[in-house]
Amino acid sequence: MNTECMNKTTTLSEDLEGLKEVRVVWDVTIGDARMFADRINLIRQTAESFRKRGITPCFVVAIHGPATKFATQSLAGTVFEKETAENMPDIRKILEELTQSGARIQQCEITLLRGNIPNDCILPFISTEENVLVNIAALQNKGYAYMPFHIAEPLIKPGG
Repeated sequence: MNTECMNKTTTLSEDLEGLKEVRVVWDVTIGDARMFADRINLIRQTAESFRKRGITPCFVVAIHGPATKFATQSLAGTVFEKETAENMPDIRKILEELTQSGARIQQCEITLLRGNIPNDCILPFISTEENVLVNIAALQNKGYAYMPFHIAEPLIKPGG
């Protein structure tokens, strides 16, 4: 056992030392409303935490797959039309707050096409991109950290 690694600890201040900006691309596909809201709120809290420390968060949230339903103004006529989410207004509010704080939110057009969702159905503060996987790869090559949010069910339930 390597005891040197076990004895060496770093503090948050040491990890953040010298940072002026942090760049992250969040890859979000979660289709569960409660989990999606929790993870989007976590992204918002993370941005706030960096700002409090004088570090500028440059966040891009790439939405595709089942998470697409949370980027829409209406689910009528889409593959998601039979799904309901009581917290949809809360989710939309958090997404809008993210963009107002400087984050970019991108919706994949491939998912829109596959889900019978017209581009004009997407929330007005969310941009559409031909293929967010291309964007994710490009951003990683520009030094953005990659943070995937794909799990459907948490190991620990939020608030519990």
